[in-house]
Amino acid sequence: MMAASPVRTESPLNWLAIAAGVLAAVGGTLAFAEYRQVAAAQMAVAQAQAQVETLQAQLSTLQGQSDTARQTIDILAADDLARIDLKGQPSAPSSTGRAYWSASRGLLFSAVNLPPLPAGRVYQLWYVTAAAPVSAALVTPDAAGRYTLISQAPAGVTPTAFALTIEPAGGLPAPSGAFYLLGAF
Repeated sequence: MMAASPVRTESPLNWLAIAAGVLAAVGGTLAFAEYRQVAAAQMAVAQAQAQVETLQAQLSTLQGQSDTARQTIDILAADDLARIDLKGQPSAPSSTGRAYWSASRGLLFSAVNLPPLPAGRVYQLWYVTAAAPVSAALVTPDAAGRYTLISQAPAGVTPTAFALTIEPAGGLPAPSGAFYLLGAF
């Protein structure tokens, strides 16, 4: 006769511990997967925000260019438009400029081949009037000596000519040096 082997019975606590372990493993796996999805979503949101900022900067640049183009067209289409060619003077014989002046719309000015500025100096554009020159703008050309300006017409200023001088940084209330460009109506 064989001896009967003892019957092993699992306690409900053992099954509960095994079930809890399985649930913990599944829960951990799901939590890790959720964490990865959240991290990926956060990265996508950050990339989208960067793209939005880039697009906003591009839109701002395009709006500025559109405003400049609109001002240019307004000046060039004005009924009272006058074109003034500015010639290089002895201090800058190869320089040239052109002003499109409209008392109702403003000034479009461009210059090319301007000599490099000495340190601490700036070009100053002048409305030359019958009474006295009036500062139009401080001009800092690019490395190639080019500059373009669009500005509103100042109230009460009726120029008879335009001139460009070199002045101390910050400009002066009246020209103090030689003309580099000069053009009359």
